[in-house]
Amino acid sequence: MMRLVERKVKYGPAFWPLLNNGEHITLDVVEDGRRQATALTGVDRRAARLSGERRGYFACFAAEDRPDAVGLLAAGMAEWQRGQGMRSLFGPVAPDGSGFGMGVQVAGFERPSALLNPENPAHYDALLTAVGFHAETNWLSYELTMDALRGRRYPEAADWARRRSGIAVAAADPLRSRRDCERLWRAMGITDRICMDEFADQLARLTPWLDPRLTLVASRDGAPCGMLLGLRDRKTGAVRIATAHIDGHARRAGALVCLIGGMLQGLEAVRPTRLTAGVIDSENAASLAVARGAGGTLAQVFRQYTLLC
Repeated sequence: MMRLVERKVKYGPAFWPLLNNGEHITLDVVEDGRRQATALTGVDRRAARLSGERRGYFACFAAEDRPDAVGLLAAGMAEWQRGQGMRSLFGPVAPDGSGFGMGVQVAGFERPSALLNPENPAHYDALLTAVGFHAETNWLSYELTMDALRGRRYPEAADWARRRSGIAVAAADPLRSRRDCERLWRAMGITDRICMDEFADQLARLTPWLDPRLTLVASRDGAPCGMLLGLRDRKTGAVRIATAHIDGHARRAGALVCLIGGMLQGLEAVRPTRLTAGVIDSENAASLAVARGAGGTLAQVFRQYTLLC
């Protein structure tokens, strides 16, 4: 007989900072002593207070191809969230706060997953939608090549844009320089959503993959106006262009080509064995422009969902 059981969370708040922000549990669906489905679900009280939304989250979802088990799991999460005063839940999220490893893969299974992307069986999307989850956010991963980047003559275009608009691009080392960390924070356009110290903590969790040659800040008249962040796997040599943000006025002034030109110089120095861009929110125009402007080919799609409680 199938039953729903609560299990102690494997990692504490020190490892998964999101758990500091509110109540959380892990639920398992068990049948004949075997786990058929599992997920962590919780409430981020800080985010709810800032946004005004009564929405919880779920993470660490895994399941056999059993709609009945996932349906029982979804019902258990929804009931628990209602007890916390929430009206819906969203996920899968990344409980470590890094922003990586979120969602489930729904397309591109013929390719190996890129650095820090989730990996899961192909049946997850059908399972979640079958029990009432609705797709909310698609995240896109692009495959790039150095030859395609070189062929687009970005260094020459970047030189022209710099002379025309005065945009400067510089490498940043936010782990060693507080000033660089602050410039990157301002360049990402998130000063109204996250404090400087919290941003520094999030960057620290990316220490194994951060490389100053691939961490770029664009500025105009001394003020940060854009950024481009690449992550490098030192073991495999793979590089992932993870995120970009460019102010609208700076983008029109040529900040995009300046940042890609600077990234190309960094990539020539590290010589990646594989190059990807993403995952990118399908509504993030700046990051999509970087991936497509660099000649990227859509390779994988990841998805996050909402369930009404």
